[in-house]
Amino acid sequence: MNSFNLDFFNAKNGEKTCRLNGKLFHSAYNPSKEAENFSVSQKITFTPSCIVLLEPALSYCAGFLRKQFPSATLIAVRFLQDFSNTDILWDKVLSFSEDGDFSQTLYSALGEEKLLSSLILDWPGSRNIFPETFQKVWQHIKKAVLTARDVLYTREKFSRRWFLNSAVFFNYGRNFYSLKKTAKDVVVTASGPSLHSSIPLIKQHRTSFFLMAVSSSLSVLLSSGIVPDMVVSTDGGFWAEKHLFFNSDTMEKLKNTVFALSDECRCPKNILENHKILPLIYPSSIGEKICSQCRMEESFPALRNGTVSGTAAALALAISSRKVYFCGLDLAAADGFQHTQPNMLEKNAGSGDFRLNTKEKRQTAARFSSGQSLEIYRRWFKSQGEIFCRQLFRVSESGIFSESLEPVKDISWNEISFDAAPSAVEFEKQDNFNKKDLKKIFLEALNDDSLRKELFPLEAVLLEREKDEDKINDLKIEIQKKKSEIEKKLRRLFDE
Repeated sequence: MNSFNLDFFNAKNGEKTCRLNGKLFHSAYNPSKEAENFSVSQKITFTPSCIVLLEPALSYCAGFLRKQFPSATLIAVRFLQDFSNTDILWDKVLSFSEDGDFSQTLYSALGEEKLLSSLILDWPGSRNIFPETFQKVWQHIKKAVLTARDVLYTREKFSRRWFLNSAVFFNYGRNFYSLKKTAKDVVVTASGPSLHSSIPLIKQHRTSFFLMAVSSSLSVLLSSGIVPDMVVSTDGGFWAEKHLFFNSDTMEKLKNTVFALSDECRCPKNILENHKILPLIYPSSIGEKICSQCRMEESFPALRNGTVSGTAAALALAISSRKVYFCGLDLAAADGFQHTQPNMLEKNAGSGDFRLNTKEKRQTAARFSSGQSLEIYRRWFKSQGEIFCRQLFRVSESGIFSESLEPVKDISWNEISFDAAPSAVEFEKQDNFNKKDLKKIFLEALNDDSLRKELFPLEAVLLEREKDEDKINDLKIEIQKKKSEIEKKLRRLFDE
């Protein structure tokens, strides 16, 4: 695969062609005709959003593919940089390296909708020259497609719930705040087992930093007498709400704590009604549309992420110009408890333990079932940019973790030097949020075709792919049926 093995020469028709170690990338007679025949031979039964071609070499087929699929985005995957002078013929160019995680690169570049409606092709000459490389690339592609499938099915399962959660959020929220950027260090707590070792040190240095708790770690902090400055919750699922259920005495202790909540998250109504809320709004989401129409001018843009820890990390980096230290970010399966105790979900799960279904059996199952999702979360932290990794550190008492997040650095508490006189963090109440037309806005959003991908992601992907008119009509009927069910729930909510 080294460039000095490449031999460029003219084909019989005068066009440039090339070979590597005697094997041809393109025809030695008529490369353009070969590319045209390849392109027109692609007979598919769906409408692709993207055409992805693995190492197209001199890219003769780009023009023919664009002619055959005029609405598709053309993407080349390069194994060699020697053909980069033809990259201009493609809408996007990705590079494959055996040292990197190409599945993450592909997924990040396309997203789940485009990835699941893409046509991915081998360029025959390149496949003949690099058979082992092609095999590895297809393994990465399979991994990316499976990730996209899982994410899409998760969105399909939860999207309507998130929409209704958003309606609850805006309907019951009373005290929306905005946050000014601070020059104070931030400590963020997740609920991994290593958090336990950091608790005494968090207490010791408590006045030296802004303390942000991922919701699953809140019970741990409170049980140790530590009250965070902010609690972050983004999960829209039923069980996520359990992390925020506390008695009135505990909630009184949290009266000055700000709850940074995505509008899609599941949250007890008493928190929405009685506590300070920093709205976390995802770009190009239904929540952003609602904020715009209700004149909420200073919602905080949130980073959509598979784990709340990723969103919390991005939030901490956005609000602070100093260092961010993350405790309990193990992202690794552990023997015994998977979270530092007490944990609200463990408390609920433990109530069902008995002689034939023991705690040990449950914990072992949890350990092995979490492996795939934890790997996805680790890959996300590893793939962030230079500024992210320069400003954010993972910390524990020892500075040692079983799974690396490099280039994110692992440090111990004795390596941290906090500012002796940290600046205050300022919050400002928003009094301009207009709820007058909230019901109307949500009903209009439900019927806005531009938001179809948000509410009905699976059907939206299938509609874009589908060519058969009968199947298209069946999908539209299914969407309308689901819309009617959501509308009934919205009317009940706003008419309570």
